[in-house]
Formats: sequence, structure tokens, C-alpha cells
Amino acid sequence: MDKSISPGLRTTFLFHAIVALLLGLGYLLIPDMIGSFLNWDMSDSAYRTLGAAMTAIGVSSWLSYRASLWSEVRIVVQFEIVWTVLLALVSAWALLTGLIPPVGWLNFGVAVLFAIIFSYFYIREK
Repeated sequence: MDKSISPGLRTTFLFHAIVALLLGLGYLLIPDMIGSFLNWDMSDSAYRTLGAAMTAIGVSSWLSYRASLWSEVRIVVQFEIVWTVLLALVSAWALLTGLIPPVGWLNFGVAVLFAIIFSYFYIREK
């Protein structure tokens, strides 16, 4: 018998869906406005691509939040671990080389936080 998703993992999916959808839609639809607010040049089309990816990831987290069994979300949790670790590494590199402004540490911190939380639940649920 397959086990149910823990309430903590379900809550993580919900918060991740909200964060990913807000940032993703912002980067996708209004990157210049967000960039102006953060003092970050987001005029490069790569930010719209990142926004599209983050929006899709947010939808994936929303669908996982609505799922009920571990077998339904296991691969999503694995993906989230890879995604958030890579996002943290790329953000750290961009910050340390001066490619993005210091406000990028917020992105780094959020990515690290979600990497830790998803890793915790993966180990616990597995």
C-alpha cells in the first residue's frame, strides 16, 4: 500500500507553488517592472524564459499539493531538489562574479531553503 503525503510536504508544495508562481509570472510578464523595483536589469529575454520555467514549476507544485500519495509526487520532489540546488549554485556564482545585484542573495536564500526542505522530506518519505 502506498503511503500518503505528509502534511509538512503538502504545505511545502503549497508555499513553493505560491513563491514560484508569483516570481515566475512576474519574470515572465513584467520583468522590467520587477527589475526596476529591485534595481536589477532584467531586460534580457533570459528572464522571461526563467519566468516561464518557474511558472511551470509552480504549477507542478500546485498539482503536487493536490495529490494524495507519495508515489504521485516522488519524482517531483526529486526534481525540486535538483532544481533548487542548481538555482542556488548559479545564483551564488552570479552574485560572487557581480553579474547580478546583491538583492540576488534573496533568490539564493529561498533556493537553499527549499532545497533543504525538499531534501528533508525526500529522505523522510523515502
